[in-house]
Amino acid sequence: MGNASPFREVVRYFFRKKNTALPSNAYLKAMHFINKFSIAVFLLAVLYLITKHLFL
Repeated sequence: MGNASPFREVVRYFFRKKNTALPSNAYLKAMHFINKFSIAVFLLAVLYLITKHLFL
């Protein structure tokens, strides 16, 4: 992806359009949900640690 920032890649992953050409099943949907959930929890934890370090 060249010179794109990592933050831009994360935002793209969360807000991309669904590809209707690919088949969809429950396992694939569950996998993407778990991936998005784990990324969100990780980012919240990083923000928490940064704010804890800066303000406490």
